[in-house]
Amino acid sequence: MKNYLIIICLFVFFIPLYSQVPLETTPFWVSDISAYTCDIVFGDIDGDGDLDMAVSSEVPEGNATYIYFNTGNGLETYPSLMLPDVRSMGIAFGDVDNDGDMDLATAYTRFFSQYVRLYLNRGGSLDTIPAWTGTTGATWLGWGDVDCDGDLDLAAVDIFNNASVYLNNNGVLESSPSWQATDGYSWDIAGTWFDVDDDGDLDLAVGMDYRIYFNNNGTLETVASWHPDAPLTNSGVGLAAGDVNHDGLLDLAVGGGASNEDEPNFLHFNSVSGLETTPSWVSGDNSMTWRVAFGDVNGDGYLDLAAANYYGEVDVVYLNTGGILETNPSWNSTPTDTSYGVAWADIDNDGVINRTDTLTGDGTRKLFYLSHFPAHIFESVIVDGSPLPLSDYCYDFVAGWVSLKNAPANGSEILMNYSYSIDLELAVGSRSPSMYRNTNVCVREEKNILLPEALSIKNYPNPFGDFTKILFTLPQSEEISIAIYDVTGRKVKQIYSGVKKGGKHNFLWRGENNRGKKVGSGIYFIKLQSQNTTISEPIILIKERR
Repeated sequence: MKNYLIIICLFVFFIPLYSQVPLETTPFWVSDISAYTCDIVFGDIDGDGDLDMAVSSEVPEGNATYIYFNTGNGLETYPSLMLPDVRSMGIAFGDVDNDGDMDLATAYTRFFSQYVRLYLNRGGSLDTIPAWTGTTGATWLGWGDVDCDGDLDLAAVDIFNNASVYLNNNGVLESSPSWQATDGYSWDIAGTWFDVDDDGDLDLAVGMDYRIYFNNNGTLETVASWHPDAPLTNSGVGLAAGDVNHDGLLDLAVGGGASNEDEPNFLHFNSVSGLETTPSWVSGDNSMTWRVAFGDVNGDGYLDLAAANYYGEVDVVYLNTGGILETNPSWNSTPTDTSYGVAWADIDNDGVINRTDTLTGDGTRKLFYLSHFPAHIFESVIVDGSPLPLSDYCYDFVAGWVSLKNAPANGSEILMNYSYSIDLELAVGSRSPSMYRNTNVCVREEKNILLPEALSIKNYPNPFGDFTKILFTLPQSEEISIAIYDVTGRKVKQIYSGVKKGGKHNFLWRGENNRGKKVGSGIYFIKLQSQNTTISEPIILIKERR
């Protein structure tokens, strides 16, 4: 009977919910710090399955990049980690060294003698001293695999400087960018990577005078060959790519507030003829928009568009109904503020769904898009039944692409395992970072149907050398313990002890004991223990001989 009631709930209430934006209009979470926040990004820093938040700030007092950890009960309101950036603006999470955890790039404009920096993640904790510093500044940063080799390269755009890309060579960024634009634009503040021509490699869109540098088989042109029609130049402070109308091609959204005046926002639709130069969609409202972000706020499968508005204006969401984006926003925040960054994320994991996309290789394509993005957590790639090692692919779970080092053979089966959410909260970078709660109640009821029926645990790769990812599922919220034991039954490493919500989670084990020392090769056991159940699986560590 319960299943029938849930189905009736979905039938009766889902259709009305799809016609409105299920966001509260006042923030349920506000930072304790007034930081003049710039960009906002989310990533699972500590590998506990919950999204943590990093924000950049223009406050010129040092420690200007703030990390808010997710405790499992929500984000902390005072950041427990502050990185020693004098100022920061561009910020981006990405696994630069392909070791399975999120590293963080930060930057501020070189006009103030600031440069791009990289903070490495070591076992679930970010370094507080940059491991790498570039030679350019940046007002926007973005990870993308420009040369199609399966690792993340870093794009940096800046005012008073040409757009640049730092190539990644086996987990190490080059000291100076080997690619720079040569077409003379030097007042840039936004960008996004996306495969605009669907040819299997990532192109780079840059703004304010927004334009696109096309990628030809791993080589980015230095003079942009796509521009919008006049008078839309000098309008691209925020750029985001997404398939708005479900035609299989990525469209380009533009935040139209670069001239310090209230202007409409734009959407350039893509087709087999290419990206249109005159936008078919122009918003009916005028605002000083900065960043824009796509996300499916009401769980109907279509990407909606959020815009952060500057100079004491409200932030807005344009609802997408069946592939048609409304011209006037049906949601706006109640408080007016000076907002810059905007991002979607499921902070409380109440809408997270596990997903496997099944694709087919053609022998040449290396770049693939997920069917749902932004993703929550990306987990693995399996080709013809064999999991790919982390060194053989990279990804951006927000932009929704995965780039493989080697093209799968023609006809091969490719499985992309990840999670996404149908209950996204909206984070906005205002004077104090804030977040608006998603209230899609019936969507949460649907989420309950999809919870796993029993405890399970596994790991990959197995056998492993440097590290392995431990994957486990819980049918409900409960207190658990996960630990590693050797063949004698001695506990080697306590991985986790505490309460976890129902759903799918993961941790990394790097072959270390509780004292942080590497253990020897051999057979070990992962044990997952709840109040009523204990399960274990063998795990094999094979250390390379030096």
